[in-house]
Amino acid sequence: MKALGLDIGFLFQSDVNFEKGAAELLAARPELADLVHLMSRDRAEFQNKLAEYRNTYLEHRDVQPDPNMLASFHRLDSAETMFENVWQAIEDYVVLYVIAKLPPTIQVVEIPGEQREPDRPTRFRFALLNAPNAVP
Repeated sequence: MKALGLDIGFLFQSDVNFEKGAAELLAARPELADLVHLMSRDRAEFQNKLAEYRNTYLEHRDVQPDPNMLASFHRLDSAETMFENVWQAIEDYVVLYVIAKLPPTIQVVEIPGEQREPDRPTRFRFALLNAPNAVP
């Protein structure tokens, strides 16, 4: 995101710093409200748990982690779900940022899963609005 011109480092900070950074971003760029909302939801649903696992167990090992948390992260299905969550969050954040920068005649649409090519499962495409033969 930083390479695209948007610093979202506050996403990975404490709750207080996240709220402050989110408020500053919304004040400067209100068109990014959907992005901030999604980041808040992701923090609540999976990101904070992943950060706790990484920080308290993998990286520092300075705090005795919850054994139930460790057990949940050490299952293959959990690892696959977490990878999928993170990968989709990256895609969603980039797409929401790009959408906010597009002119009104261009839209980003999600390609239904059954229409994606198995060897190249592209998730999004651009569409022209109000143009001859446009497909929304």
